Amino acid sequence: MTSRKLELFSIVIGMGLAATLSSTATAQTNAGPGSHGNGSPTPSQATRCVFGNPADYGFASKQDCLAFFDAGGRMWNFVDDFSLVSNPVVDRWGFQVWSYRRAEYGSPTSGVLLSDRRTLENGTRLQWDTPNSDFNVPLVGVYANFNIGVLHPGRAGVSPLLSVVDWKAVSAGAYEIRIDLWPIDGSPASSPDIGWNVYRDGPGGFQLLDGGTMVHVVGDHTTRSLFIPNLAAEDHLYLAIDPGSSPGVADSSNGDSVGFKLTVLRPGQ
Repeated sequence: MTSRKLELFSIVIGMGLAATLSSTATAQTNAGPGSHGNGSPTPSQATRCVFGNPADYGFASKQDCLAFFDAGGRMWNFVDDFSLVSNPVVDRWGFQVWSYRRAEYGSPTSGVLLSDRRTLENGTRLQWDTPNSDFNVPLVGVYANFNIGVLHPGRAGVSPLLSVVDWKAVSAGAYEIRIDLWPIDGSPASSPDIGWNVYRDGPGGFQLLDGGTMVHVVGDHTTRSLFIPNLAAEDHLYLAIDPGSSPGVADSSNGDSVGFKLTVLRPGQ
């Protein structure tokens, strides 16, 4: 992604995001949802509830966040949990929760772990990726300076097409997922849109929870809050990014960088 595009995206995030998110549905957190990751009261509940915009994490307010943890809720957040040390990632409770994968188009369960990692753009972009002659995609990473994740699918005929974030539940219960997505790069004619899907897979079977295509316009915002009342232990939730409506075109994923935020919440149980 060019510095100009990144600058434009930073303006969207820095100036317009709060207003956009304030109009979306907040998570169902009334001492509410959370999982097995960063919901630990270590370093402190107060520290975990310091954020610029509580809706980024699925809360209506800081007080809502504090009440959530007081009631025993737990939270995982992709950026906060991101690791360039290991894949899968072991959370603070010792469970392997997050994984970064690539997969065949339409088949997120066929994914394999990304094994190569690198630091780019003056140390601000950290990513797991796929070494090849085609810009090392698919990739899963973060922009540390923007506190946001980044995904990019692979191109047809060069590498598997899906970029996949995999989160695994280690106990059964009710969960909520908060997802925010933004196209980052400008759109060439060969890539008018970007596909995204959220899947559930586990002992009870495989299902598509939500998804669609995003028009390839820098800064456009897609958001979802998905409540799952009966997630089973060992169930996986996949966020998969693909080249959109023309996956067979060689340049269909040209410039398909997607900025994202992903939070999983589980209430105290």
